Amino acid sequence: MATGFSRIVGVQARYLREGRLGKALRGFTVLAERGLMRLSQPLGVGDHVCCLCGWRGPLFLSAYAYDTYRPGAFCPQCGASEPHRTLKFFLEQELGDYFRETTRAVLDIAPIARSRDLFAFAPVAYTSVDLASPLAQIHGDLGRLCLPDAHFDFVSCFHVLEHIADETAALGEVFRVLRPGGLALLQVSWDPCATETVEYGAPRESEEGHVRRYGRDVAERWTSVGFETLFSRAAYDLDDALVRRHGLDRDLLMLVRKP
Repeated sequence: MATGFSRIVGVQARYLREGRLGKALRGFTVLAERGLMRLSQPLGVGDHVCCLCGWRGPLFLSAYAYDTYRPGAFCPQCGASEPHRTLKFFLEQELGDYFRETTRAVLDIAPIARSRDLFAFAPVAYTSVDLASPLAQIHGDLGRLCLPDAHFDFVSCFHVLEHIADETAALGEVFRVLRPGGLALLQVSWDPCATETVEYGAPRESEEGHVRRYGRDVAERWTSVGFETLFSRAAYDLDDALVRRHGLDRDLLMLVRKP
């Protein structure tokens, strides 16, 4: 049986034979990155730092699947992608005092392998939910959550809404389970040049199953279900060196509150 390495080489060789030079080059770049990581990891050298697990090294690994290529996507140690490193950074830097005031009841929608570690800097009562993921404590549809009203102080909904057809129902459920004064941290993929959100009508495989591309009207969509916008911010606001060092996401991050 071919190893994973030889299989990837075989795919890139096929791209070369077919004249698809750009795809082959990206594939070989990903392989070269992994080789560099194997050589440098024992030395612990490099100026990139994962704010989720503390790993330090020369680069974050690129993601390459189908026609989607994202340089500097994954942490070689914990596997955290750039959106989740961004979430950890903002939770601790922007909301650290809020979480340290008291034990907050947190609902994490669509958790990843190290989601609980996102809140390691403060005591929280943590609950996670997903439609089917084995990483979630509770399985359920975001549009019909089997959770009590006004129960949570904080909801994390990270790169989820662009996958859900009935956005209004999902946002309504987030609003319902939050206590008055509770916060929700939302991140979606968006196009800052687009005035309005574009609905695709069906999931797009080329965009990892997204059903829409958000535009600059995103804040209006949140407030239409009753939320108040506290801030809307992207990693564009941060120093370029800081974004590069921690491999942060450039997508929109929005904090909203239930009145």
